[in-house]
Amino acid sequence: MGNHPTEKVPLFAIGYTGWHSIKTARTNLDQANANGLIVSGILQIDPCFYVGDGKFKQHSFDGPAGLFGFLLSVEQLTSDVVSSKPPFMHYVK
Repeated sequence: MGNHPTEKVPLFAIGYTGWHSIKTARTNLDQANANGLIVSGILQIDPCFYVGDGKFKQHSFDGPAGLFGFLLSVEQLTSDVVSSKPPFMHYVK
């Protein structure tokens, strides 16, 4: 069946307001994870963006697609142990 589950429980930070840009969030996430992956992703609602790290880096999006990027990360986590699934990533590109 699918992939093995992750060894560590992923940590996602979610907030309503905060940084003004996805670039600032990326810089802060990279600094927080400089000595190893601690935070797997940051979802911010206003302005909306999602910044993922590690295996979730490809799900990083600015604007309303950021919420979808976060959901893609959660979907990847929950379906890693399933042998087949639809390619949800194609819906946002």
